Amino acid sequence: MRRLAPLLLLTITASLSTALRAESTAEMLSACRPVAQAQIVGENIEMPPGAGPAMCWGFFIGLQKVINLIPAQGQQPFLSVCAPEKSNRAQLIAIFVRYAEQNPQRHHEDVFWVAVDSLRAAFPCRTK
Repeated sequence: MRRLAPLLLLTITASLSTALRAESTAEMLSACRPVAQAQIVGENIEMPPGAGPAMCWGFFIGLQKVINLIPAQGQQPFLSVCAPEKSNRAQLIAIFVRYAEQNPQRHHEDVFWVAVDSLRAAFPCRTK
């Protein structure tokens, strides 16, 4: 299984990036803003209606699964994002929205890599 993990990661990453290639950071930012501003009650989020928030939520479902893949012992996590176990999807979306708003020069870029960079900035891995 450990030998298959890098191949699995590459496949998932390529699928996410290819599926959303048409999505620029600006487009996803527009879709994610309502989610980032949604009210959270306990562990539940009051999901805003519409296709945009649903697309944002779906994108971050996939991204969260990729960053939570467990690497071989002693290796950096995949994509070098060291999010705490208790981090949640709403938090990841809020981090992306804040990062994208603070970096308008990246709005034309593919959302996948901008989202990964936002999470790397928020959850850097400690080097050993």
